[in-house]
Amino acid sequence: MVIDNLEPKEIFKPNSIEELISIVKGAYEEDKALSPICYCTKLKLGNPLKRLDYVISMEKIKDLVEYGSSDLYITAKAGMKLKDLQNILKSKNQYLPLDPPYYDEASLGGLVSTNSFGPKRLKYGSLRDLVLGLKIVTADGKLIRAGGKVVKNVAGYDLVKLYIGSLGTLGIIAEVTFRVYPLPEKEATVKVKVKDYRDALKLKEKLQDSYLLPSSLDLINPYLSSSINLTQDYYILVRFDGLKVDVDREIKEAVNLFRREGLNEVEILEKDEDLWKSIINYSKEVILKLGILPTDLPLLMRLIEEYNLKPSLHYHLALGLGRIFLDYKEYSLLGKIIDAIREEIYPRKGYLVIESSPLELKRYTDAWGKVRKDFPLMKKIKEALDPKGILNPGKFVGGI
Repeated sequence: MVIDNLEPKEIFKPNSIEELISIVKGAYEEDKALSPICYCTKLKLGNPLKRLDYVISMEKIKDLVEYGSSDLYITAKAGMKLKDLQNILKSKNQYLPLDPPYYDEASLGGLVSTNSFGPKRLKYGSLRDLVLGLKIVTADGKLIRAGGKVVKNVAGYDLVKLYIGSLGTLGIIAEVTFRVYPLPEKEATVKVKVKDYRDALKLKEKLQDSYLLPSSLDLINPYLSSSINLTQDYYILVRFDGLKVDVDREIKEAVNLFRREGLNEVEILEKDEDLWKSIINYSKEVILKLGILPTDLPLLMRLIEEYNLKPSLHYHLALGLGRIFLDYKEYSLLGKIIDAIREEIYPRKGYLVIESSPLELKRYTDAWGKVRKDFPLMKKIKEALDPKGILNPGKFVGGI
């Protein structure tokens, strides 16, 4: 195995958290750099590693720990796949409302460490809302607990949110407790063809001014739509879930709203799973994570046209988040373009992060972009929790 052109001296596959602790303790004492992995769905996220001695695969630490179906929580070890967790929950007519990329292969620990999410974040929130508790193996091999099993947990610092999205640089996620929900009685999507992104933004405003509560409200552009067997047009996808009577009512009201706006190419998808999977799992050689306010989307689109990027775009209209997909081989030029776009959107509180790309692109631009004003605090936290800098060194913001 090679990560960021670095070959580890040894690959460990512990069978238990106790074995994991022993490995980490030894690495800390010997000042060996560690990279925790599982099914490698987000291995290219972040900057290249500065050094690598050991890889620790979590794939064997995957047991169910506890399931409190009546209290709406479930605890499992980090190597369990999301799809296996969902199968357990389904037996009690429950589920975790999380639909991230690479759904079928993603591990629970990987999801938490990368703060992965999908379109359902609109209604159900991100992992910072869904994770109730964690067990973490620290850099020096101690097992600590953060959070608990209940939603109302307010004692002390909220360390759960600190570890979510930290990319394995502050500790290794060993166990996760999630808040779960009743499985929706029905789920369906209204697919609407629109002229362009401007019309999409107007329609978003109309939807948000209504009493409708979609679980997803997303825009895809013509380059993406034509790649998933739709016509080469802009589409808005509005998904509803819940009780059948409520979903049927909301779909009817949404369709009426669209038609009042003069949109006649409206389709109701009672079976929408394949469409959403094709969008969520869509991929190209370069994937950029985007954060930009909907009001600033015209600025982004202007920059995209100016640089002739011709990207596929998936944008969560009500969240201001999205992903840009590119096949662009001139990495030195692309690095300059990414930096130029960042310069335009940063003053507007936007960001552009390299989620996945060939290593060569990261020679020309930082995966995260410029550090923010809170970087000194982030650095102090890293130094406090990983004083020897052995956990995924260099991977996170600012090379920490």
